[in-house]
Amino acid sequence: MKSNLPHYIVIILFALFFSHNLSAQESPETGKQLFQAAQGEKVYLHLDRNTFLPGDTIWAKAYLWFGYEQLPDTASRVLHLELFDAQGKVLQNKKLLIENGTANGYIRIDSSFTAGKYFVRAYTRWMQNPDAGEPFYQTITVNSPKDNFMVDYSPVIVKNNDGDSLEVRFRFLEMNTLGDLNAQYKHPVNYTLSIGDKMMEAKQEITSNANEEVFRCRLPKLETTDSTAVLNLSINDERLSFQKQIRIPFKEHIDVQFFPEGGALVDGIKSRVAFKAIGSDGLSREVRGFIKNEAGDTISRFVSSLKGMGSFEFKPEVRKSYFALIEYNHQQYKFSLPVAQPEGCVMKVSEKPKPFLVLKSSLAQLSFKKYIVGTSSGKIRFVMAVDVPKDSCFIPIPKDKFPEGIGRLTVLNHDFKPLCERLFYVEKKNRIKVEVIPDSLVYKNRSKVTLTVKATRPDGSPAETDLSMAVLDRQQVGNTENITGIQAYKLLESELKGFIENPDFYFKSDSSVKLAALDLLLLTQGYRRFLSVTESPAKALFQPEKAFEISGKLEPSKKKKNFDFRSIDMTLFCQNKNSFLNQFLPDSTGTFKTQMTLIFGKGSALLQAKTPNKKPLEGRIVLDEPLAPPQFNPPFLPSNTLAPPSMDYIRQLQAARKAELSQGDNPDKWHITLKEVTVKGRDRNWRRNFASNALKIVNLDSIDPNGNRYKSLYDLLIREFGGKLEKVVNGYSNNDGTMITISEYLTNNIPQGLETVLLPCITNRRLGVPGYYYPIYVIDDYIYFNTSDDLDENRFIASTNSLSVMRVNEIKRIMVLPPKDIAASYADPALLLIDPDPNNKCKGGIKQSLVVIETYSKNTYRGNPVGIKTFLMDGLDAPRAFYAPRYDRPVKNNSRFDGRATLFWSPSIKTDSTGTAKVDFYTGDRQTDFKVIVNGIGTYSGYPAQGETVINSTAGPKEKLNVANKR
Repeated sequence: MKSNLPHYIVIILFALFFSHNLSAQESPETGKQLFQAAQGEKVYLHLDRNTFLPGDTIWAKAYLWFGYEQLPDTASRVLHLELFDAQGKVLQNKKLLIENGTANGYIRIDSSFTAGKYFVRAYTRWMQNPDAGEPFYQTITVNSPKDNFMVDYSPVIVKNNDGDSLEVRFRFLEMNTLGDLNAQYKHPVNYTLSIGDKMMEAKQEITSNANEEVFRCRLPKLETTDSTAVLNLSINDERLSFQKQIRIPFKEHIDVQFFPEGGALVDGIKSRVAFKAIGSDGLSREVRGFIKNEAGDTISRFVSSLKGMGSFEFKPEVRKSYFALIEYNHQQYKFSLPVAQPEGCVMKVSEKPKPFLVLKSSLAQLSFKKYIVGTSSGKIRFVMAVDVPKDSCFIPIPKDKFPEGIGRLTVLNHDFKPLCERLFYVEKKNRIKVEVIPDSLVYKNRSKVTLTVKATRPDGSPAETDLSMAVLDRQQVGNTENITGIQAYKLLESELKGFIENPDFYFKSDSSVKLAALDLLLLTQGYRRFLSVTESPAKALFQPEKAFEISGKLEPSKKKKNFDFRSIDMTLFCQNKNSFLNQFLPDSTGTFKTQMTLIFGKGSALLQAKTPNKKPLEGRIVLDEPLAPPQFNPPFLPSNTLAPPSMDYIRQLQAARKAELSQGDNPDKWHITLKEVTVKGRDRNWRRNFASNALKIVNLDSIDPNGNRYKSLYDLLIREFGGKLEKVVNGYSNNDGTMITISEYLTNNIPQGLETVLLPCITNRRLGVPGYYYPIYVIDDYIYFNTSDDLDENRFIASTNSLSVMRVNEIKRIMVLPPKDIAASYADPALLLIDPDPNNKCKGGIKQSLVVIETYSKNTYRGNPVGIKTFLMDGLDAPRAFYAPRYDRPVKNNSRFDGRATLFWSPSIKTDSTGTAKVDFYTGDRQTDFKVIVNGIGTYSGYPAQGETVINSTAGPKEKLNVANKR
């Protein structure tokens, strides 16, 4: 055996590997394809939670890594964030700015969403290239806000010596109009149980609301065709009509697959074979069984040890066939094992006493040299040449050359043809532990919580990190165990194909990895077997997105022979917070492509084409359509468990109902209308839906066909809708006391001469008499400017400037809705707590007017300026601050019920050189426990950082189900 080769020999081997005259089946390009990959990107998305109601907001923080060493991403600057349904239809999409390997944003769940499963997806343009990384997916559940009655159930088949029985535990949950589960509600429930065409039992019982009932029935000896029991529940009385059918499988089809270590079984060589058993829902099943030969002799026994996985060893013979006989849930299954090959190599990786590779070869392979290549993250980490003079040899694995994570070992023959391969895990403890320490053991309602965040490396030294934190009502958020943490995703889930059950299980300890369990996963789900490679390496079709790309074609009105478009001067101008100007030339065919810097929101853009004599080009400037959504393979979605999780759902509904009822009609209260209008995704009936509420609707095609009647959008609002021009001088408005401004809430650095428009509003300052305030702007169903911008000086200036230069000839229709409920549903909750006058003793919020603008589709406009194309540049979505009430202010005494599922969210918590940071927030009105979940990365290393804890809201009794005793 030869190993630990001198450096110059390793260099020669690299040259040989990529230039050797390979066999007819393989080529140098094939070798490169097998071991060289493009530098990939990874993205992990931390969502605040995974269960929502319509109208809720999903808060997200993304972490990205790039390259062979997987450092915080510096290649791409734009992250695409999408929400789509189970049919693959994209419902919302956002573009987020990536800075220092992180990005943050949000998605609002429209009130029109139906109950069901949805997906959040995050990806970069670079990931659309082959083998350049996979998008991140997270499944979320949206529950219906209209259910007042539901059933929580849990069926179990109990095994007994004298026969099996079925046991189903029920709890009926019925809310009254106050959101309480009234303990006095009772219903007669009819039960029927049938198996096939046989009625097993029928009865009626009186059930009490929220009390657990148990239905039991002995199961007879089942026929071979009987596989499912059907339990029907029905309620029909003066108050409720309800029916539910529950199908309970007690026989099911399971699938067991077998994976020889290294890829194949070889005649006469003892091999380790891993296996994995899954049910019809795609989840694991624990099994045991026997390996038998064709004569029926038992060769080996096996039993799964973890999530349906296990392994056994046996020595196959090439002329014999083998099968596995498995018994599961009173049913036998038979599976064939892979056929043994007459010649080849078998590999085995062992960690004791040190990591090494055992290589066993058949007689025909003994006289030839073999090459071992170790790779990870698409990069070759080592190459080793070995002689195999005997039937087996032991080769040390230089794990010090690998980063932490999954590595790949490949054995090639003397012609560099791959023989066998497997994945293995490299444990280096390059993970950061995050501790969250509360300043008290218990907290009362509406009290301040201070958390100390402490980040340390495995050696105990402090770590500088960039973290995100979610504080959740533990009773409302469902099973957060199904959400993968950043450690398991970066080091494991992102490296393997397919669905992995509970990836965090393998990283429960901050100091070590469960290597034995992880090895079983890599032997099964990470199974590798080489097939013939005939395709050439795929070329990258997309480059990392660092700027916005504008492309299209010039189409002159008069075509001239041999006209060279390269003499046409093109200018791109875009007005947003800052102005952007770029000059460029098209190619000889008139096709052009240019880039502009990244902007937030929508920018008013203009393309101009001039001839060499400085005259406008007569013709059209046609822009290319935006890139179509990428065609990624949809993720695997395991079937729902037999019983849906109703308890967290009912608590969400109770909190929402109590919050809605506590608002009342008093404007002094914290007022948020829960009913929400669609703000993302074009509503074709927008005029019909809102026409009855609009003050006025203006069709610009009719009154301004040439697009030159109004100087600006603000001019349009003043002349058609009675808006009032506002100029800011020295940081303050020049309006009198009847005007309401936020200038005093800003830092008084707004530049002089800034102009905007105010529209009517409703505020308690004038006791119901309308005043004037900044309106909300919705452009093409996208909230372009609302009060979240008002509270930030830079965003306020950028948005108002951008609106002031918006070209009126881009607007097709415009209407203004008065300051009532529809407009208020678009407002930021923070504004609804703003007191416009600090000296006013009557505290309250503001209801604004809503400006709804519809532009032309496909970048068209009214009028035809010669040689000019104007359009709206769709830029990045600006991050939005998570709003949470501070109960150290007058709002502490407001009567609105605070039952938020997410009490606190911060996408940017940074520990300093001491490894610590402080976080403050306030508890709500529910008496419950709160779960704190933290994910993040090392500021410089990119190492994953993770931690969580549970804190108490009150020392008193916990609020279980808010069951009331009065009807």
